[in-house]
Amino acid sequence: MLHSTAVAGVATALVLVLGACGHTHTDVLKQPQSEAPVSVQSATIAPVEVKSREDDADSLALNQQWAKAATEELQKLMAEKRIAERDAAGASIVCQIAVVYGSRALRYFVGFGAGAGSVSIDIELKDAQGATLYAAKSTADLKVGLFGGDMSQISRDAIAKAVRDFGARLSTQP
Repeated sequence: MLHSTAVAGVATALVLVLGACGHTHTDVLKQPQSEAPVSVQSATIAPVEVKSREDDADSLALNQQWAKAATEELQKLMAEKRIAERDAAGASIVCQIAVVYGSRALRYFVGFGAGAGSVSIDIELKDAQGATLYAAKSTADLKVGLFGGDMSQISRDAIAKAVRDFGARLSTQP
């Protein structure tokens, strides 16, 4: 009887770990809260800024990778929405990313949120004077996952989703 209870407990724990593999929680906050489309005919994409708590060589290389990925996603969004790229004199799209890579080993061996990783993406549409016309904030986290989860995949997915969510309200119609 004790053996079958232990096996059931291990099986339940395994199902929970596998079910949480790569799971992200994403929140999107938009300002202003009106659902009305935000009109933009042309804009400049400002250099994407990525910061992380970790400052080792691998983390810094990943930071550059996320800046490039975000820039490419924003360029793709502008092309899809037919928003012209222009010089810095007009509207601008500003993207800031904050990443905590956490510890894959702690997520794997300890669990319960130890070694959690997270990514926060802030994207703003600013007018020529720098006033924010529209802003969206998206967050994703990785608290547990099979073999510690993949923070790189979480970051890639979060960036793509944040840009899609930001772009959902952009319109070229005045």
